[in-house]
Amino acid sequence: MEGKSDLYTEVFIDSNLGRHEMGESIAQILKAHTLTVLDDIVTNTSKMYLDDNEFFKIPSTERSSNPDELFIFYRYILEMEPNENISHEKYIDEVSYLLQELWKRGYKAVANCSFEAELPDGGGTSFLQ
Repeated sequence: MEGKSDLYTEVFIDSNLGRHEMGESIAQILKAHTLTVLDDIVTNTSKMYLDDNEFFKIPSTERSSNPDELFIFYRYILEMEPNENISHEKYIDEVSYLLQELWKRGYKAVANCSFEAELPDGGGTSFLQ
C-alpha cells in the first residue's frame, strides 16, 4: 500500500479565471466543505491549496517547445493530498473526477503524481501528445 506522501498530487490548470474564482470552481466541482480566503480547499477526501504557478510568468519565447512539458507553464498549481484514513482508491477517484470535470468545463488540466497511469487519460498527459 502506498503511503500518504506517495499520493501527493499537483494538478496544473490553465484558465483565464482569477485565482479565487478558480478555487471557487474547484470547490463547487468537489462539493468542498471549506474554501478559505487563502484558497485552501477541503473535502471529505482531501486537502488542497491552489496557487499561482511561478513558471506561468516566464515569457513564451523562453519556454520549452516540447509538447510534453507545456503544462509546466499553466497558470495555476493545485497541490493535493489525502486526508487521514482515506483509501488510495477513494483519493484517486476524487482526483479522477476533478480532472474530468475540469476538462468538461474547457480547462486544460494535467496531474503530476506517482499514479498518473491510474487516472483517466494518464492524468491529462495523453492530451499533450
